[in-house]
Amino acid sequence: LWCVENQALSGSKTFKTEVGKLAVLHPSSTCLVKNFNLNVPRRKNSGKKDEEYDVVYRYPHMRLLAAISRFKIAQTTLMVFMVPITVTMAVEGDASWTTANTVIGFGIFSTVMLYVMSNYLRKFIGFISINQSGDTVRLSHLNFWGRREEMYVDVSNVVPMTETGDRQGEVFRKFKLYDSSLIMYYTLRFGQIADKEKLGKVLGHLE
Repeated sequence: LWCVENQALSGSKTFKTEVGKLAVLHPSSTCLVKNFNLNVPRRKNSGKKDEEYDVVYRYPHMRLLAAISRFKIAQTTLMVFMVPITVTMAVEGDASWTTANTVIGFGIFSTVMLYVMSNYLRKFIGFISINQSGDTVRLSHLNFWGRREEMYVDVSNVVPMTETGDRQGEVFRKFKLYDSSLIMYYTLRFGQIADKEKLGKVLGHLE
């Protein structure tokens, strides 16, 4: 979700999304659905989103990453339901406390892994596209739920790859912006370059 405002509502948080829809999140899940891109400068000219964009870079395994993200959510959800059930059974003597403690351990581990994996997977760039006028770049990545999200930034705001601090031959390169602390990642080794010249206009000189 691209959250631009939130407010308290009956113990929950209400978020206004980019398309104007409202999404209500329970407080217990809000801590996991933190938007790492809140500090990304948003383009005021929404007409840029309606322009045609040419894909200059793609990562071919984004569907696999999306599947992993969704699997972790399903696994964590299952464990959240299993923990109270197993504890109840242990209290009533229908299950051992060893089993209950094992389920609780897996539940905690799954929750931590979900947060860690989602935090990295949603920072991985799947597509880099540039508009016809060459002044705006569109980045496609995954959100917390494993769905595709897009954001738009000025090409002039992108830090060249020679200034990001990456070592030569680095597999995963940093994608930075001048006026934001946001860091995303892409890979030239395993990614596919559709247009080297246009990609160079975004990232700077390619090796």
